[in-house]
Amino acid sequence: MARDGSSSPAKLERDERAPVVSVGAAAYEGPDRISSLADALLHHILVFLPVVEAIRTCVLSRRWARVWTGLPRLRLDDGAAEAVGSFPALVDGVLRRYDARVNLRDLTVSAHVGEEEELGGLENDDVVSLVGAAARLVTGRFRLDVSRGINISEDYDEEANLLALPCFERATEIAISIADMAVQLAPDDHRGRTFAHLTKLHLSNTFVADEGELLSEVVSHGCPCLKTLELIDIHAGARVLTIHTTSLLTLCVVSINDLQLLDVDAANLRWMKVKDCFDIDAAETEGSAMSLSTPAMEEFYWKDCCPEEVKLVREPAGFIHKIACVDSASTNLSFISGSQSFYTRILQLFSSTCTEVLQIEFPIKPESEEQKKFLHTVDLPYCLELELIVEKKEHTLAPTIVHLLKKSRWIKRFSLEICPKKNHIQCEPNCTCRQPPNWRDQEISLGSLEELSINGFGGTYDEKQLVLFIVENSKLLRKVSLVSSVNLHSYKSFLDNLRQLCTSDCTIELNNNNLV
Repeated sequence: MARDGSSSPAKLERDERAPVVSVGAAAYEGPDRISSLADALLHHILVFLPVVEAIRTCVLSRRWARVWTGLPRLRLDDGAAEAVGSFPALVDGVLRRYDARVNLRDLTVSAHVGEEEELGGLENDDVVSLVGAAARLVTGRFRLDVSRGINISEDYDEEANLLALPCFERATEIAISIADMAVQLAPDDHRGRTFAHLTKLHLSNTFVADEGELLSEVVSHGCPCLKTLELIDIHAGARVLTIHTTSLLTLCVVSINDLQLLDVDAANLRWMKVKDCFDIDAAETEGSAMSLSTPAMEEFYWKDCCPEEVKLVREPAGFIHKIACVDSASTNLSFISGSQSFYTRILQLFSSTCTEVLQIEFPIKPESEEQKKFLHTVDLPYCLELELIVEKKEHTLAPTIVHLLKKSRWIKRFSLEICPKKNHIQCEPNCTCRQPPNWRDQEISLGSLEELSINGFGGTYDEKQLVLFIVENSKLLRKVSLVSSVNLHSYKSFLDNLRQLCTSDCTIELNNNNLV
């Protein structure tokens, strides 16, 4: 309450009386206390209403006429189209009347109308207009999610389908998903403007104009505060990504069709993921390349087809927290014809680095040249924990695992996840997956191993022999954990042998994951 009494209940009652409101036979006449609230409190209340209902408060009185134009958060979605008749008109009307002095911290525009529907959906010009308004108004997060059921890949007109993203000088986050326009980030060379406060850029389910060159330029030179860059499901147009920045901490590139060049020079990058970007034939495509200069890298995830040339310009300094590498050919239809992902090149790239966790996912396919290289030629990075996720198919598991353990004798923790077989056909007795046949007699010392964990243990003779072999060669083992869909207690002889090999300090955990 003000000291001069200007906000006293008596004065409010004298100056601001609400209209008479009849409820049945009763009538209420009293002060309009809600209108006397500060704008900030009214905004806080109105943001919980659908935007159309918030706008309708403008008819209450002159006090309320422009209250809604100061809301700090707006969500415009075509679910309101039926209430207003035209969704584009709603978007245009709201953004044109919005108070430019307001800190619009969060603006979301969402439209999911099929091409055959007639609900007044957004046209290309409407999208361009609203993005321009957002660039002027947004001081925080801007999200655009538009799906109109149009396939521009069949009839692409660069001029008609271009969404030139203007400079958002005040926005901190931008997320755009629009399947039928090509997004272009262009530097504002004339006025020297940049995305000065942008910390996160997310593009998904869209096209990129100019082969990705302008995108690379803006990210590298026009976003001085950018910390997170996510490019996901880019249907076409991003063949070249050259990202040179000192601010970027997180980089995620997933499903970028026909990517040919990925050049990352990011001194402070901590986390990076590359998945399904390079073509399955990228390793044999002339000019395909990836170059990394990421000395601060802490976590690296790879599930892709390795390009023809890969190089690590500056290796990560010190320990990396985690390196995860997946043989993507095992999940690609082209694998049927014998294509390879050359994932071992990525492992070799980091072979001289140190990591806390090394995770490798691969199928056992002894006929593959890639797997032969994996087992006999490639050096694995030094790691404290080795995680293997293996699809054994019809093959024998143990010899392959022993080969890899011989490359990782310094590990403290070993985790093996055995993916369930899709069929029960066994390979031929002379299959190379059984080589060497005397693997149980191999000399191997796992002198640092303290924990052994196997998930998906099926109780086969091959798997039981592998467990006993590892335990027998691990003198410091403190814990053995087996997770299985079968009742392990029925394997009495195996468990007796396991207990005999374990020291008195080692605990054995048996878990059943069969929920049936």
